[in-house]
Amino acid sequence: MVQAVVFDAYGTLYDVHSVIQRCESFFPGKGIQLSQLWRAKQLEYTWQRSLMQRYAAMETLMSEYLALATYPDVAETLQKLRGKKQMILSNGSPDMLDPVVRHSGLHFDAC
Repeated sequence: MVQAVVFDAYGTLYDVHSVIQRCESFFPGKGIQLSQLWRAKQLEYTWQRSLMQRYAAMETLMSEYLALATYPDVAETLQKLRGKKQMILSNGSPDMLDPVVRHSGLHFDAC
């Protein structure tokens, strides 16, 4: 019997490319490319940060990652799994995950 379900946050529950519209406002016609490049660089910088313990980012776009949209089927799927422990396992830091989870209105059990 399944007792708990654990989800990855970014790219599974939260659509990291839901920032495309905001990217478009900065660079019209290039929102998709900027979002893809930004995400690739974000992952690269995360790996570097792990090694160097330093990190700097553009505040305006980074704040968009604190309010990512969920994929359309997330709420319904989580509702179907109600009664089971639901947790997030991510390489994202609590400082980035906590705001996005609060913004989405989703609730997860603590690990």
